[in-house]
Order: sequence, then structure tokens, then C-alpha cells
Amino acid sequence: MKIIAECCLNHGGDMTNAKQLITDAKQCGCDIVKFQYLNADDLNMDMCNEEDYKYYKKRQLDLNQLMELKMYAEEEGIEWLCSVFNKKRAEEYLQLDAEWVKIGAGAALDFSLVEFCKEKFKNIIISCGMMTKKELLDLRLLISFKQIKCIYFMQTIYSMVFFYNPKIVNYNGLSIHLCNWAKIFQLMGHSIDNEMEFFEVHFKGSLSTNDSRDDECSVPKDILWQMAKYRDYFTDILKNQNNDGLKLRERYEGKWNNISSDK
Repeated sequence: MKIIAECCLNHGGDMTNAKQLITDAKQCGCDIVKFQYLNADDLNMDMCNEEDYKYYKKRQLDLNQLMELKMYAEEEGIEWLCSVFNKKRAEEYLQLDAEWVKIGAGAALDFSLVEFCKEKFKNIIISCGMMTKKELLDLRLLISFKQIKCIYFMQTIYSMVFFYNPKIVNYNGLSIHLCNWAKIFQLMGHSIDNEMEFFEVHFKGSLSTNDSRDDECSVPKDILWQMAKYRDYFTDILKNQNNDGLKLRERYEGKWNNISSDK
């Protein structure tokens, strides 16, 4: 299972910060680092205000900046991808010769965007966090009918109260928006048990991002490092289900269950 470090807008629009997030993710043992390609001019101002516009405008990255980050990630030896939220930005993102793209939750039902990404990108991740179960099943039916390949579905967990069953729609991964580290580790173990391919967490690395709206639910560098180690141990345990392996699994599960729920 690959861990995705979702940098979201924690870089604050600063390239030095963005590169630091890439370096931090690599040092933690993360597999993929992800950014967002958005433009404040695309916001629906009927649902946003001037403060929202200024927030996103300050933090948006242009194509040249994203290309620089892509090249930096390649130098660091970590996979890189971006989220897009409409067809126009997907067309522009295509100029970066990226093989992977993620369709943001708010755009997952834009079938023209899905169709475009299917034609142009090798792999697509669709975020399902804002979709009803019926909408998701309808989308899967449409995709199956159109024979879209190399597509992965990612469910978003905003609250531990949220009910989901990965067997219902065959999710390929989870995107976690929680500030309780113990629950995140529990969900990671669940994801490995269910043979999911991706586990995404918001990531702030070694940065102080108090002005970011994603700060509270973003994991710091030390937690992501522990997550990667836990993933490796847990995966090895499942491959070796003997008594020693089961004891080791119980020990690590107990360790993370005892992490303070105040975090």
C-alpha cells in the first residue's frame, strides 16, 4: 500500500516551503507527494466570499511552479501528482507530462472531466468524499460501461462516526481528514487488511502552518515517519501469519491504540 502525503495548501504559496514538504515526505518513507492545481478565479463566488478568494489566491501555484516541484520530486526520488478540479486545469496540467492525476471530490461527478482524464492520463484517482453511495455506484457503472481503465476510487474519512464498507463499492484507498493520530493508525491497519492500494493523509511536514485551514488535520513529519514504519511492519506481519507475527501485530496495534486521543 502506497502512502500519499497530501500537501494541500500547507506550503502557503511559498516554493521553499513546498520543496521542504517534498523532502520531508521522502525522508519519512512516503511513496507519493501530492499538490493541488487550482486557481482562485475558478471559485464559485455564490458559495465563497472575498476572504476565501484571497486565501486561495495567495496559495495557488502556477504551471511553472508545479513543473519545478515535479522536477524536484524526481530528484528526491519520490512520485508526484496533483489534484485538478475542472477540465480547463486538467488540460493545462497535461503539459507537465504527468502520468497520474487526481480528480478532487467536488469535481468527481463532472463526467466530461473524467472522460478527458481517461483519454489523456495513464492513471486516475477519483476522490469520492462528497458523493452519495448512489452517485458513486452510478459513476462506477458509467466508467465500467465506457471501459475506463487504470482508475482508482478513494473514500474520504472526515469523522470516525462516518460509516463505510470498502466491500460495497470496492474502494482502492482512503483519504484521511482527522486530527486523532491513534484513529489514523487504526484506519491504516484496516486499509492494509482490506488490501487497499493508497492511504492519503494531509501533511505539514516540519513546517509551522498555523495560517492554513488544513493545519489541524495535517500530520507532522514525525507522525508520517511512524506511519510509514507501521505500514512496513504491518505488511510484513500479514505476509507471515505465524505466532511470532501475530504477537508482533498485537504489540504494534496496542502501541498505536495507546497514543493520546488529544492529538
